[in-house]
Amino acid sequence: MYALIQYAQQVGIGIFNNCNVDQIKEESKGFRLITQNGNFLCKRLMVTTNAFIKDLYPDVDINPGRGQVLITKPIKNLKIKGTFHYDKGYA
Repeated sequence: MYALIQYAQQVGIGIFNNCNVDQIKEESKGFRLITQNGNFLCKRLMVTTNAFIKDLYPDVDINPGRGQVLITKPIKNLKIKGTFHYDKGYA
C-alpha cells in the first residue's frame, strides 16, 4: 500500500482517507465531491467500491464481500472446495 500511495502522489493523484463522500455532482469542468470535510473539485474521478457503496449509490447492484486472507501451513485432509491462492497470493 505504501508503494501504491507513493506512486499515486508522484503522478498527482490525491488520496483522502476517512473522508466520506455524501454526493457527487457532475459540472462543466469536472466533478464536485460533497463531503463533511468540505467540497472538492476534480477534473477526473474514479469511484471504487467498498462496503459503503450503497450509501452513495443505493440503486447499484453491488454486494460487498469480505476480503480476508488466511495463511497457514498445509492442513492435512482439509475438506474445503473453492478457489484458493497459494505461493504469495498467485493461483
